[in-house]
Amino acid sequence: MQNEIRKQLGMKSALTVQSSMDRPNIKLTLVKRPAGCGGKNTVQESYDFIYQPLVDELRADKSSFERTIVYSKINWCGYGYEEVVRPLKNGDKEDNIEKCVAQFHSPCTSEMKSKVLSDMASPGSDLKLLFATEAFSMGTDSPNVRRVIHAGVPKTLEIYIQEIGRAGRDGKSSTAILYYNKSDISQAVPGMTDGMRDYCNSKTCRRAYLCEHFGCEFSEMNFKHECCDLCEMECTCNQCSETKSEIPSEMEQTDNIIDVPQSATDVGLKSSILATVIDYFESENECLNMPNAAIYTGLTKELANLISENYQAYLSGTIILEQYPKIGPEIAENISIIVQSIVLNNSNY
Repeated sequence: MQNEIRKQLGMKSALTVQSSMDRPNIKLTLVKRPAGCGGKNTVQESYDFIYQPLVDELRADKSSFERTIVYSKINWCGYGYEEVVRPLKNGDKEDNIEKCVAQFHSPCTSEMKSKVLSDMASPGSDLKLLFATEAFSMGTDSPNVRRVIHAGVPKTLEIYIQEIGRAGRDGKSSTAILYYNKSDISQAVPGMTDGMRDYCNSKTCRRAYLCEHFGCEFSEMNFKHECCDLCEMECTCNQCSETKSEIPSEMEQTDNIIDVPQSATDVGLKSSILATVIDYFESENECLNMPNAAIYTGLTKELANLISENYQAYLSGTIILEQYPKIGPEIAENISIIVQSIVLNNSNY
């Protein structure tokens, strides 16, 4: 990128002043979202998987909702905004909900953009959730953004690093969550770079990958769970050790029944996990383009049902792979990410 800038400006010898792009206070997380086609999913349902938990969280408690930016394509900015401000099922309007949400993209008027920039720069403003395109990026000042969410994949790592840089500008702990599926990073996507594909498919530290790509020095975090979703699985701190000790390290398939109280929340959570895992299995099986693909992949509805019924035991891809080695490490990890994401979203309600 630097060489390209120098070339475009015709600069043959220039002094380069560069600071590190690494932001240790931002935890990097990737979550697989349902495919937007194939199986039972529509494109809308693929975005609902991301948006609905945010809408529910904001409506449940506007005051405690952490300021969040959701980056997406322009049409899905409007969709997300409408989902927040639409009337409740009984037809009533949510009090002052319109003050809490906004859009920012190129078709917005200058007045709209100025209002959003002013609200985002003010820590005390009512604006909590912003749906934006990459138009809201470099040069914007929003000190207390706690979450940056990507509903889909930016085409370059340069765009990605600029957009997640909107989080935690006050130095406090923040999170960057990228939701993606195979269609997002396929070779058919115009402009999608190999660097972005490799980042999504990486099985090693995401922060280290970015530092290597941008030529920055990488320093390991004191606590791995604060680094990225992949490092979190390797963290051995007391907090993580206590959490992992609650999950059995070895279980026989016939002993997979866990006695969990069947509250309405728990039943709904299991149903959500089941539907999402089945959709994921179907999209993976369709990639083989052969009849009865589940026989060869092992991704059956029976397995999906076992995972949903005993989800507390399947928060780790390692455990899933130990019990079902046929499915392979990548799919085992993706299953655990689905379960973790749904459980995490549920815990925020």
